[in-house]
Amino acid sequence: MTAEGDVYTFNQSVDLSGIAGLSSAEAIWGDGTRSTIPISQTPASNNIRFRFDYSLDRTGFFNSATARSLLESAGTVLSSKLSDTLASIAPSGSNTWSAVTIDPSSGAQIVAPVQSVAQNEIYVYAGARNLTGTGLAVGGPGGWSASGNQAWLDTVAARGQAGALDVTPTDFGPWGGSIAFDSTANWYFGSDASGLTGNFDDFYSVAMHELTHLLGFGTADSWQRFVSGQFFVGPASRASNASNNVPLSADLAHWQSGVASNGQETLMDPELTRGTRKSLTALDLAALTDLGWQATSNVRTFSASHIYPDDGNFPVQLLIRDGQSVQSIFNVANAVITNVSPTLSQPTPITISVGTRVSVSDFATFSDPGFGAAETFRYEIDWADGTTISSGAATIDRAGGPNLLTLGSFDADHLYAVARTYNGTVRIRDDDGGLATRSFVINVTAPPTMQLTLNRSTISEAAGANAASLTITLGNRTSLLPTLIQLTSSDTTELTVPNSISIPASQTSITVPITAIDDTLLDGNQTVQISASIASLVSQTINMVVTDEESLTLSLNRSVVREDAGAGASVLRIVRSNTDVNLPLTVNLASSDTSEATGPTSVIIPAGQRAINVGLTAIDDSIVDGVQTAIFTATSSGYTSGNVGLQIADYEPITTVSSQQILIEGSTNQSSTSITVRLPSPAPTGGVTLQLQSVPIGQLILPANLTVPAGQSTFNFEARLRDDAIVEGTQTLTLSIVAAGYVTSNIILETQDDDFSPYTNSDNRLDVNNRDGVTSLDVLAVVNAINRFGVGPVSRIAPDLVDFIDVTGNGILEPLDVLAIVNFINSQRRR
Repeated sequence: MTAEGDVYTFNQSVDLSGIAGLSSAEAIWGDGTRSTIPISQTPASNNIRFRFDYSLDRTGFFNSATARSLLESAGTVLSSKLSDTLASIAPSGSNTWSAVTIDPSSGAQIVAPVQSVAQNEIYVYAGARNLTGTGLAVGGPGGWSASGNQAWLDTVAARGQAGALDVTPTDFGPWGGSIAFDSTANWYFGSDASGLTGNFDDFYSVAMHELTHLLGFGTADSWQRFVSGQFFVGPASRASNASNNVPLSADLAHWQSGVASNGQETLMDPELTRGTRKSLTALDLAALTDLGWQATSNVRTFSASHIYPDDGNFPVQLLIRDGQSVQSIFNVANAVITNVSPTLSQPTPITISVGTRVSVSDFATFSDPGFGAAETFRYEIDWADGTTISSGAATIDRAGGPNLLTLGSFDADHLYAVARTYNGTVRIRDDDGGLATRSFVINVTAPPTMQLTLNRSTISEAAGANAASLTITLGNRTSLLPTLIQLTSSDTTELTVPNSISIPASQTSITVPITAIDDTLLDGNQTVQISASIASLVSQTINMVVTDEESLTLSLNRSVVREDAGAGASVLRIVRSNTDVNLPLTVNLASSDTSEATGPTSVIIPAGQRAINVGLTAIDDSIVDGVQTAIFTATSSGYTSGNVGLQIADYEPITTVSSQQILIEGSTNQSSTSITVRLPSPAPTGGVTLQLQSVPIGQLILPANLTVPAGQSTFNFEARLRDDAIVEGTQTLTLSIVAAGYVTSNIILETQDDDFSPYTNSDNRLDVNNRDGVTSLDVLAVVNAINRFGVGPVSRIAPDLVDFIDVTGNGILEPLDVLAIVNFINSQRRR
């Protein structure tokens, strides 16, 4: 027996007579694992070989490449055990022969078509037919007829095996023969026997069995010489059978059913159990030796070791794969693995105070040589105080493996009520009942004293998190474990503390935060009691005052207004923060600058409402003072005041009056206009400087600098239309009067030109070439002029170079001149 976690080793000799070209070996350990076994050398292959001929397979049984491959694998395994040298059969001259065999497709005796057989070759015709009542297959050596010299006849009869020519033959040298398989059997054609079930007949086993018959087993004259009654007495067979005669079946051509070789069922007994695979054994090979074949057995010793993760009985098997991809499984041993109990560490002695929990991570640790997913452990802790034993599943901290212990631990949590020394017991048990036990000591002392201190005695309800801090100090502390303190607040609507806090074993005090709660109630100052306790044994209280902090909040629907907006320029909303609004609230309201904006001096928020809207009035002060800000502040008893700023934008417009709206170029009395400028209030000290701007530029003649003198609010000046020779037609002109701090005033004037373009046909402005009326040639004339001179004033063009190309008469050569003609021509066509 071997313990779990220890090395289990086997050394097993295995008869590999049925294996050819050993390629690999594996140990199947019975616990779901396998391991490869190194192979130092493989059995040598020999000269004898089977040559398979499928030309007589008229049923198509061997059309399957799988069936052919498996038959040839069986032939390779069997021939690899034979080291004979067979002469070739090669007829020539008067030396002739005919091979006689059984047609595998019909069962009739025929002359085989084979003409010659190569050296060391055994020629086999393979096929299939319905073998109802006669078994799964039938095979055997063929016969022959020949003529020629004696040496030739001896070659055909014995193929160089001299003993086959004796009066009582001692050897066998066939040319070959045939094998017929039952075409109706439910064959298993797998090279891997692991897929073989009880519904199938194993083709590989049957093929090797029939090929052994073809080699003379049960059929050759050299076989018959050792048949004595119901026994086979060949010396090699007896030696392989513990010096005992080997019992034969009733047909004297097979071993008796149940005959085994080294514990393995022989290949050549007459029965094949469905779902099983049979291989050549040492006894089967010994019989071939008795027939005259030079056959050797192959016993190999295999060694392997394994570490089982758990106890149990495990069937160990050896899996051998040969060079033909055929595998065989041999039962090796039954590994008996015993359980090993865990090893438990000694818990460290603990000293604590009454009311302090024994809360320890990794209270005890353990190790175990067993490993794997199925490995589990349970712990028990007897606290020795009469309370319920603690138990549960232990934690595996490190999964074990081969040569690696499984490591685990479990935590402890317990509260002692009485001060004294306790001798407890801890146990760890594995899933197979293995048990380890340790004792432990816990010294429980009297509870410590407690003191509470605050860093401040009063906080505002609006202070939020970390509004204050509470320090808990323990006196005469002896605990070697953390101490759990329970904390409570008498009014969690005013302040809160953590539910509990643990003072580490190395400390005597700890500080915890206090959080203020804003309850949105107008309830004045409140006194809250904070309590701290260790279980039910030690407690202490301390008081803290929470001051009420209700507020007034102000907001505007417009934060910027113009000073001329007047009453209702903006709406001020006043909101009280408290949610208990059963009573009305009087709010005092003040403006920081009543010359800019005002409101009522007090308002009442009605009962049942949290807010009220108040209209504010903008004051137009007629002073150039830019943007001003008035701060509105709301106050009320018991509330934090609120404020908001309203911006008042200055609005000082300039008004202007023009004596004439239409100016005519060159006119005696209509080419200028008198402009009156009025300020909203008298100009301040230094006067007001006016800037004049006209668009289009250059059309008006204006004073250079104008200043409205201090104390005056009205000022006059003249604007004159410039008389030029440019054809400009009728235009709209904008005159702007600009002064710093004032709203700009704009005057719109109409100007009429007295200039006439020499490039405009006075009789018909659309008739550019002044002939044949308005035609497409007029369009072409303007287009050519634009292409030649470009768009621009016609004054730059010599009059004698072009026709009347200024169709619009504005003195500008441009695409509008073309468009005017095109539109006219199109309108004429639509009529």
